[in-house]
Amino acid sequence: MKPASIGIIERASAKSEHERLGQYFVNRYIAGQWSELFYEESYDKARQMIIEWLMDHQYKFEMPPKVREIEG
Repeated sequence: MKPASIGIIERASAKSEHERLGQYFVNRYIAGQWSELFYEESYDKARQMIIEWLMDHQYKFEMPPKVREIEG
């Protein structure tokens, strides 16, 4: 089962022309550092890492809170 929030994150990141999926997620939802995800170039690998994080942190049906707002 994948969390419902992954679709929202994917659609939002698609609008950001200058950020990879992992970079988009780390910039907005991770308070600390997660270099492996931030620099991940493979969309599929980044997506799987985000899904695992969402599931591990109990975000199956809702979005995690944003830790910062970024334009674009």
